[in-house]
Amino acid sequence: EVAPIAARCATCHDGEGLAVPLLGPADWQGFAEPAAALVAAGEMPPWPAGPADVDYANDGALADDDRALLLAWLEAGAPAPPGAAPLDPEPPPALDRVDVVLPMPAPFTPAATEETRCFVLGRGADVAPFLTGVQVVPGNPGIAHHLLASAVVPASPETAPSALDAADPGPGWACPEWLTGLRVDGLGGWLPGRSPTLLPPGVGMDLPADAELVLQAHYLAVTPGGDRSEVHLRTAATVERRVAELRLAHRAWGSPTVAVAAGATKTWRYATTVAREVPATGLDGDDGLELLAVIPHLHTHGVSIAVSAVSGGERLTLVDVPRWDYDWQLTYTFATPVRVDPDDELRLECTFRNDGPTDVTFGESVPDEMCVARLLVAER
Repeated sequence: EVAPIAARCATCHDGEGLAVPLLGPADWQGFAEPAAALVAAGEMPPWPAGPADVDYANDGALADDDRALLLAWLEAGAPAPPGAAPLDPEPPPALDRVDVVLPMPAPFTPAATEETRCFVLGRGADVAPFLTGVQVVPGNPGIAHHLLASAVVPASPETAPSALDAADPGPGWACPEWLTGLRVDGLGGWLPGRSPTLLPPGVGMDLPADAELVLQAHYLAVTPGGDRSEVHLRTAATVERRVAELRLAHRAWGSPTVAVAAGATKTWRYATTVAREVPATGLDGDDGLELLAVIPHLHTHGVSIAVSAVSGGERLTLVDVPRWDYDWQLTYTFATPVRVDPDDELRLECTFRNDGPTDVTFGESVPDEMCVARLLVAER
C-alpha cells in the first residue's frame, strides 16, 4: 500500500545527490523516526505552497490520505515483508528532444564546503532564435544544491558575464550576488526532482543574439569531487506566440531601503497593472497575456510571499507560500494558463522577520532581502 508513495520520495532520494537515500525498506527503517517528523511537519515532500485558486501541473503535495498512510507506516517503524523488493521510482522527467547541449566550459571543483559559482556557456547567437524547452542537468548531483540557467543581456561590456569570467583566474567566477545586466531572463533550473521547462506547442522564448547564457551553481561540497553540469535546449526557428519573464518586484528593492528593521517584522505590498509591466517583457500585450508559471523569491529573512491577479474585482491567488524556505524555491506551473487583460492588476506581498541586531536592507546579496516574483508569460 505504501510503496507507490515511498517510490515518489525515491525520485529525489535516489542515492545520487545530497538527499538521504530511500531506495528500499532498510533505508526507510533506518530513517523512519526523522522521516515521520519531517512528513508530519509538512517539510517533506517539499511543496511549500498553500491553497491557491489555480491548479498546478507539477503539484508535489501529498494528498491527505496518502500522508496519513505514510505517517502510520513510519510510526510503525516502516515494516516490510521479508525479501521485499527495492522501490521502483519513476525516472525524472526529461526533454522529449534535445537540439543544443551547452556544457560548462571546464570541470570545476569547489574549494569550500559551500560555494556559488557562475559559468558562461555560450551566446544567444550560438542557438536558434527561440527556446521551447530547457533542462539543467547536474554533472555531479552529490555536490550540487541547485543550478540556475539564465540569459543575460549585458548593460555594458564591463558588467558582462564574460568580463567577470575573464577577471577571475579559475573556471567561471565567484557570484554570491546575482548577475548585473540590462535584462536577466531565467531559463530554467535544477533541484532534486525538478522538472524541465516545457513550453506549450507553438510557444517559444525569444533569445537575443547578444545574450550571454549563464549557469549559476550553488555547491554544498559535503563529498569530494568536481562538477561539469550542462544545459540542454529544445529550440525552434519560428513560433506562433512568444513568451518572456515578467518580473514583479517591489520598487524599493533596487535601492538601499530598509526591508526590515532590527528585531522587527515587516510586510511589503506592491500592485501594478499588466499594461504597465508589458514593455519590459518585449511582448505584444495589447490583448493581455497568459500566465504560465510563477517563481516567488525572498532571501533568508523571508516569512511568507503571495502573488495574485485581480480581474473584474475578483482576486485570484496564483501562489501563496505561508512558510518561506530559502532552500526550496520552486517553480509553480499552472495546469491551465491564466488569462489576464491589460487593465488587470498583479499583486505581490512579502513579509520579513529580522531577529538580528542590525537593519536588513533590500539588495541582491543573500544577507540583504528581495521581494520578487518571476512570472512566465505568453502573448495571447
